[in-house]
Amino acid sequence: MLADRKVDGTLDKELVLRPETAGTVAATFPEPGKFLPVRKSISFQVVIAQRNTVANFSAGVNYWRFHIEVATTENGTYTPVASWTPTSGTPAKTRLIVQSAYVTNIMPLAAYVRVRAERFGAADPVDYYAFVAKPLV
Repeated sequence: MLADRKVDGTLDKELVLRPETAGTVAATFPEPGKFLPVRKSISFQVVIAQRNTVANFSAGVNYWRFHIEVATTENGTYTPVASWTPTSGTPAKTRLIVQSAYVTNIMPLAAYVRVRAERFGAADPVDYYAFVAKPLV
């Protein structure tokens, strides 16, 4: 992740949505929410990186999708605001830009953000990390 900081911008330890050392996930799993008052920012970027090869990947059959979700409270009901589905089973990375105006339109008091890995079919476990990279101006 250190290399990502140089490419993807600043990193706030409090806004690591899933640490690089978290290991693999074998089933759909939401990470805990992190405080980020979306309504007070312009927009933000989230870097998501799939670190391992999903050996039995098959587009539309066995695959993973990663969601950025927001809620008004840490343990509240989360709503997806951005998603990424890798197009192969090999390691890959993306940056999702989340527009504050879009978020506040669907959830005006959004104050927490999290990442959720969603498994489809019988996809092999996935190892990934995610973090809020930087606000946009």
